[in-house]
Amino acid sequence: MLTLDHVYLLCGVYLVLFGVLSFGDSKNLKRFGTGLFWLVYGITFLGGSALGNENAGWMVILMAVIVAAKQMGHGDYHETSKEEKNASAQQLGNRLLIPVLAVGVITLILAATTKLGALVSFGIASIVAIVIALAITRGAPLQTFHEGRRLIDAIGWAAILSQLLAALGSLFAKAGIGKIVSDIVASAIPTDSALAVVIAYCLGMAVFTIISVVEQNNGGKTDISDYNGFYQTNPRLSFLMTLAMFSLGGIPPFAGMFSKFFIFMSGVNGADINTTMGAWAYGVVFIALLNTVISLYYYLKIVKAMYIVRTDNPLPTFKSDCNTKFALAVCMAGILLFGVCSFVYEWIAAAV
Repeated sequence: MLTLDHVYLLCGVYLVLFGVLSFGDSKNLKRFGTGLFWLVYGITFLGGSALGNENAGWMVILMAVIVAAKQMGHGDYHETSKEEKNASAQQLGNRLLIPVLAVGVITLILAATTKLGALVSFGIASIVAIVIALAITRGAPLQTFHEGRRLIDAIGWAAILSQLLAALGSLFAKAGIGKIVSDIVASAIPTDSALAVVIAYCLGMAVFTIISVVEQNNGGKTDISDYNGFYQTNPRLSFLMTLAMFSLGGIPPFAGMFSKFFIFMSGVNGADINTTMGAWAYGVVFIALLNTVISLYYYLKIVKAMYIVRTDNPLPTFKSDCNTKFALAVCMAGILLFGVCSFVYEWIAAAV
């Protein structure tokens, strides 16, 4: 039976391949640092518990050193020209949406009909979606790795946050409060909830769809400064981006606010602040709240750039194709359905 460990192994294989491709990318001036970073990161997934906590910790430190030394860069991802992308999009039409929708549909079906769990189902659905995309576009399988490398290079050092959090969890365990954190995470994060996975997918897709549109119309650049004055020329996309950022930041009444609220309430549910264990539980939730405020600051920086910061050369007005509009409509429907229309949670609770 497939388990989450198999998903981690697949992630490790992908990351190692990203590292190998980065080493061979002559257009990346920092290809050795970039390749080493993704190679080491992939080994942490492949090795898993066999590496041991100390070895895994040293590997995370090595990745942090690479980042601190600014040895990560961008290279050549074998992308087609903008004209070729537009021509392909027009030829394929709405069929391009099939892989996107397949992820959510397959995740829900597998999670509801099998004992695989939501995250494993999501991993299987992602693989199936890649196969469907290759069948529809008739693209080269290797290009999926180039596109994956382009995306993960854009994410950069933030990809190791999970390892840093794991290291923090290890410190908590040494301090004798590991069980508290474990219980909080287990009760707050619904790893077996297919619905939660699909909601998170919608939130992420909304933001990255808009970023992708901007990237395609801005020569591949996605710096925050590129969004200066974006509202002047693209008010509709700016509005949708704002809704998505507000939701990610946990601002009511959007779906992201409810997800954060449920997590925080689960963290202190049944905890007595007058006891040592309860005080630690409230402390962890307070740190999470503080992190939410910090992340909101960076989300709002993009909103500020779009609406407040003025520039003489904003991005030109561009029209999104029907596929992009439909994808954004689906994502925004999810954000609003599980936010503004919050009564759906009562239906879910009644069904469960």
